[in-house]
Amino acid sequence: MRLGELIPAPIAQLPWHILFLILAIGGFGTVVLFSAAGGSFTPWAWSQGIRLLVFLGLAVVLSWVPMRFWEKIALPGYGITLAALVAVELLGAVKGGSQRWLDLGFIRLQPSEFMKLFMVLAAARFYAMLPGAEVRRFGGIWPAVGLIAMPAALVM
Repeated sequence: MRLGELIPAPIAQLPWHILFLILAIGGFGTVVLFSAAGGSFTPWAWSQGIRLLVFLGLAVVLSWVPMRFWEKIALPGYGITLAALVAVELLGAVKGGSQRWLDLGFIRLQPSEFMKLFMVLAAARFYAMLPGAEVRRFGGIWPAVGLIAMPAALVM
């Protein structure tokens, strides 16, 4: 029996070379923080290493979510997050001298962080719906510029 037959397909299909590069870069950053703290894992290196492993694991789990799910939530998520950015302008809580947060009582949300994800998903969804010949034409560029410009204007 070969090693490839022992490893479950979802794990065997992961882009291991990319995961290794992410671990190498993140590991180097952790070593730099260790060095900056005078050879101590506290206060920075330990938490950086934990975050690296947790979020890399989360990325692997999210890679197993079917592409259809991301296609379905791209535009509604963009719209909801854009509305949340407008709500920040109107009702946002001021923290640290800037108005970036929606205070819901039990949690404070920063919609601009969610917008980073949904802006990319919405632009990808737009270009996936566009015929290939239209991608490089002006009519295929300005809507994506608008998708990016609207939240950018609200955040500035």
